[in-house]
This record gives sequence, structure tokens and C-alpha cells, in this order.
Amino acid sequence: MILTFDVLPDMRLSTNARDKLDPLQRVRLTREAKEMWWGLILEQVRRRPDFKAPWFNRASLTYTLTFPDKRHRDGDNLLGALKPITDVLGCPRSVRDAYKLWVILDDSTEYLRINPVQVRYEKGVSRTDIELEEIRP
Repeated sequence: MILTFDVLPDMRLSTNARDKLDPLQRVRLTREAKEMWWGLILEQVRRRPDFKAPWFNRASLTYTLTFPDKRHRDGDNLLGALKPITDVLGCPRSVRDAYKLWVILDDSTEYLRINPVQVRYEKGVSRTDIELEEIRP
């Protein structure tokens, strides 16, 4: 399953940039990112007739980010900005997990393999592709 969005994650939450934020800013930006991605993902998932939570018991997750410029980006540092998306895909465990869609059973390493972030360039394009593939036992 591939979900495509014409928006990039908030780079202020990347591993390098988040160190420059005060803790309250980081919490606020993370919450805002979860709210945004929850709505975007829900809109696409809801349209799929085959959706039944959890969609994947064990899954492989690949993020492909398309940037409008050729500036160098380190895929490992981008994972921090992608964490709110990964959290939204997970299973709600309590009332505090209101922004979880249960696309995957759990976002722990037992159930989810996160592949290296793919970084692409296309002039004038900002896009996030989320690819989930089931891992069969």
C-alpha cells in the first residue's frame, strides 16, 4: 500500500533541528504534526474498501521524501520529522493515543521494520510517500 501526500513533514522535528527547540515548542510541534498527519492519512485510508484495522500485523515501512531543491539531506536525521507519522499509523493503547489510526498493529521493532528514508529531488515538488508492505511469517 502506498499513500502519497503533497506535503513534507515539519523539518523542525528532524533529529538535528529538534535540539534547537525548547521542550514546550517540541511538544506543540509534535502534537500539531500528529493532528495534521492523522487527518491526511485518515482521508486516504477511509476511501479504501479493503481497510480493516489493523491492516498490517507485521509491516515494512518505507518513506520517500521528494524535495523541491537539491540541498543535501541526511535520511537518518529525517527520521525525527517522520516519527509523528509513524506514531499515527500505530495502534491506540490509551485515551492519550487519540491520534492513532491502527493501520499497523504496533510501531515497535517486533512488528514494524522501518527502511532507510529515500530522498529524491524534483523541481517544484514537495511530496511524502508512505509505503507499507506486509511481512509474512
